[in-house]
Amino acid sequence: MFCTKDTDKSPLSVLATTPGETYWLAAQVVLNAPWFMVEARQAHPIGDKDAVMHGSTVMFSRIEEVERMIAAHARGQLEIDAILVVTPSHLNGTRSWKMEPLKAVWMAEEPSVPGVLVAEIYETEQGVKYHRYGMASEKWSNPVLRFRWNG
Repeated sequence: MFCTKDTDKSPLSVLATTPGETYWLAAQVVLNAPWFMVEARQAHPIGDKDAVMHGSTVMFSRIEEVERMIAAHARGQLEIDAILVVTPSHLNGTRSWKMEPLKAVWMAEEPSVPGVLVAEIYETEQGVKYHRYGMASEKWSNPVLRFRWNG
């Protein structure tokens, strides 16, 4: 979730062509939880036969939104160039946010809630695994692959 202030509204917002769209010079991250960045391109027709590829980078707070983008990719509606997981310092063990290519998302049982898949685990291309609330531990049981991204 982001917090924006009217004082950080970009003067370029007057150029926005989509109703309700606003451009911001700054936004504050409210939740220090994993975020997901998706870099994608979509064809926009110009004339009868030609199209121009328009790229965009979007940040999501929920993995379900990333899955929607992957589904659109599978339907041929857009091309995904990258999916990244962005982790805060308390999850990645550093002093700052870290952005890494996402390889897979797993669901697993937490020891306190056996039989229910409630733990989301994010695996990077380097094999590092993060849980939404900390580093993924070996205590999670019966992991089930939610999706794998091969770029």
